[in-house]
Amino acid sequence: MSTPDETTKLAADIDATRTRLVSNLEEIVERAQPEKVINNQVQKVKDFYLDEFGGVRMDRAAKTAGIFAAIVIIRKLLK
Repeated sequence: MSTPDETTKLAADIDATRTRLVSNLEEIVERAQPEKVINNQVQKVKDFYLDEFGGVRMDRAAKTAGIFAAIVIIRKLLK
């Protein structure tokens, strides 16, 4: 049989776990909002193609343009 101290500690552990669970669920709901997901993805693309001053990283843009051009050419050749 549990002592009153053990019961109190167990109840406190359950409450702490419940609080963490609620916090985690609220964070998941917040992050999963479509607007937030879109904004995060747009920011990732901007971070990839823009430097810290807002200028275009030409090396990355050129590689992307080259890959896109290669895909277009390959598709034209396979038709």
